[in-house]
Amino acid sequence: MYLPQMGTLNTQRDMLQVFKGYNHNLRISDGEFYDQKNMSCRNYPMMSPRLPRGEVRQLTNPQGMLAKDALGIVDGQYLWFNGMKIDTSGMQLSDAEEDCPKQLISMGAYLIVFPDGKYINTKDFSDCGSINSSFTTGENSTVTFTMCRLDGTSYDNVISSETAPESPSDGDLWLNISTTPHTMNQYSAYSSQWVGVATTYVKIQYPNIGKAFKQYDGVTISGCTASGTSDLNTSSVIWGIGDDYLIVVGVLNQEVTQTTPITVSRRAPKMDFVTTGENRIWGCRYGPDASGKVVNEIYACKLGDFKNWNCFMGTATDSYAVSVGSDGKFTGAATHLGYPLFFKEDCIHRIFGSYPANYQVTTIQGRGVEDGSSQSLCIVNEILYYKSRGCVCAFDGSLPASVSEALGKVRYRDAFAGGLDGRYYICMRNPAGKKELFCFDVSKGIWSKEDEVDARFFATLDGDLCYVDYTSKKLCVIDGPNAATENTVGGPVEWSAETGDMGLSSPDSKYVSKVTIRAFVPDGGEFSVSVLYDTEEEWRRIATVAHGCKRSFSLPVPLQRCDHFRLKLHGKGDCRVYSITKTIQNGSDYS
Repeated sequence: MYLPQMGTLNTQRDMLQVFKGYNHNLRISDGEFYDQKNMSCRNYPMMSPRLPRGEVRQLTNPQGMLAKDALGIVDGQYLWFNGMKIDTSGMQLSDAEEDCPKQLISMGAYLIVFPDGKYINTKDFSDCGSINSSFTTGENSTVTFTMCRLDGTSYDNVISSETAPESPSDGDLWLNISTTPHTMNQYSAYSSQWVGVATTYVKIQYPNIGKAFKQYDGVTISGCTASGTSDLNTSSVIWGIGDDYLIVVGVLNQEVTQTTPITVSRRAPKMDFVTTGENRIWGCRYGPDASGKVVNEIYACKLGDFKNWNCFMGTATDSYAVSVGSDGKFTGAATHLGYPLFFKEDCIHRIFGSYPANYQVTTIQGRGVEDGSSQSLCIVNEILYYKSRGCVCAFDGSLPASVSEALGKVRYRDAFAGGLDGRYYICMRNPAGKKELFCFDVSKGIWSKEDEVDARFFATLDGDLCYVDYTSKKLCVIDGPNAATENTVGGPVEWSAETGDMGLSSPDSKYVSKVTIRAFVPDGGEFSVSVLYDTEEEWRRIATVAHGCKRSFSLPVPLQRCDHFRLKLHGKGDCRVYSITKTIQNGSDYS
């Protein structure tokens, strides 16, 4: 007699040893996690939570930060550098109850704050002040205008007439008033003809008028009403200067005076965003400028002189300004591979050249910086990363490319970012209005999701990545050797990692008979595993692991038969997961 033979169950084991980080899409591969909290790929291919963050000090109203050889922080109306408050007269900044963000720029030893236009020499705090400077003469005080030579000496015995004087002597001067503008000529006995004087100058004299400026400053003069001085109401270069006079290019019939006030001013243009490159500060503006004129322009200061933006002398050190033809407002600025870049949402303007005469503006039609995410611009491993309207982009100098497919279909905005050691940290606002912090490991191409901290104003100093927690108004360290040595933010890190749906790769009925996790949980750490079956909405905790072990362990409760399931690993403190092994028993198509 033969008894029926029982078929053996088809059993298989799947081992997961490489953990690939965050992927918020509906279908993800093994080793990726649909959702995370406070995770990191620092110990890749193992899975582990992020390091604790360090707290440096409390701030009041932080609005900007920059790292030179020390941290410069705008806190309320004051600039702090290397922990010292800069309360020198003239260095007070604009402040408001709401956000009044600043752009901090480094140029040599100087730190410049925009839009306030304040600067300070970080090696000599007494060297500070404002980029803009202005001087207005007093009411009913006499201002004298005299035509002169470049050295300031006056012309003597100038003959003003519409026709050339008869019987002139060598060196005689004739001001031809029949032309507009008038021209100065000098008689040469050698050639027996009148020779035009290439450039004539006007000395403007008033007590202390020159103390606010220096030679070769580009200034704007207004208020000149004396006879023949109306042409001086324009932008000029100061060719000569003393405490009580200025010398500018011009021509006069004779010495004249006036008692109504004149104003001489040196101002930087109104700019939306600024960056540095090739020993210049660059800026851009879309909309009304300081005078109310609507512009769409890119600017550069004079070479090595951030105070001068209107100095046009025909030399390689001149200031620079150009209009661009693209539509829409500027959304950010950065310098990459030595080239200043100016972003709009749909294009990138790049400046080629080494001096104003050969500067060229080229336009790349591609994804630019999203409006409101100008501070997402950050260079990591020679690649420029930023938040565009639909994704996070990497720009290597040719065309931008998306690197954020793992973030899914969530539309983030208002991004701030920083980088350190091949990691790009970006904090963005989700559609619900909450901030979320992510880390992108550039070399591994892996995203990790951290928490909902409102991190702004990133800066890298001495191997540490600093940021401002804008909710608590605290200066913190997010990454680097001092992150764990400073006062720890929030105690032990609470973390979690949720897998995608497991079991969708096979059409047969199946159940997982055992899950084996190899992990290391040091003293003080907590580690638990929860499961979500099929379409359930509540997680079931099925195991909690004691700390202080480094071994493989089996979950004490078998998983129930299901079509698919999700696992969530969660805990507190440090932990390292080396592998997850599932023992799966398959059924038929119907059972």
